[in-house]
Amino acid sequence: MRRSGRVLKQSLSDSGYARVRTPRVLLVHKAVLEAFVGPAPSARHEAAHKDGRKGNNRLDNLEWKLKEHNEADKKVHGTAPSRFTGHRRTDHVARVLALAGTMSFTRIARETGLHRSSVSRIVRGLRRKDWRREDESTL
Repeated sequence: MRRSGRVLKQSLSDSGYARVRTPRVLLVHKAVLEAFVGPAPSARHEAAHKDGRKGNNRLDNLEWKLKEHNEADKKVHGTAPSRFTGHRRTDHVARVLALAGTMSFTRIARETGLHRSSVSRIVRGLRRKDWRREDESTL
């Protein structure tokens, strides 16, 4: 993307979309639509990739869509995020609590297949009410 005759360096956002830094951070697919099509028709519209590929920011692959239509397309493309439910499983929680204090959170995460932050949240008690230990439920 060019601005003032210079090439802007692209990076990926945490969600996998290309972005550029000007005085503010811009998502490339949204900037392309705003530059060549115009602003979103309403506040409910969002920039959407017709083929579902976040890296394809060609104008012919982009369009403004209502959020509900874009979410439906993501399901069709197979790019809708899956709902990870592993950290809700009480067997994971029981195993993490059993290992807590015997090894580091990083090692527990490797052993259980959970993210280190999930291990930390379970051990610190920042978890869903169905995760509570048996002895906590009587308090």
